[in-house]
Amino acid sequence: MKKLDFNYKTSKDYNKLFDLVQTQRVICIVTYTDKISDTKEIAIKDICASSALISESSINIGARGTGFITAMEFDGKTIKEDFIRQCEHYNLEYIEPNL
Repeated sequence: MKKLDFNYKTSKDYNKLFDLVQTQRVICIVTYTDKISDTKEIAIKDICASSALISESSINIGARGTGFITAMEFDGKTIKEDFIRQCEHYNLEYIEPNL
């Protein structure tokens, strides 16, 4: 099967994304695995977006009621450190907005 070639540029600059989500919604793509049998998993990419910043205490990225990232300050980690760790976990990419 031929891999789809999308005509847009994505970024994994999570420091920049952290700053962007403070003021706007950003289109993101996460990758996660789904178990389809006892011995086989497949990688799934899903489109999601950052939510409007409701408070300074958490940042959320999700789609259709599914939260992929909920970053917050805890266990001595800053909200930014937790955000970047979760972005790395989901191999998150985002479409850079034209500013």
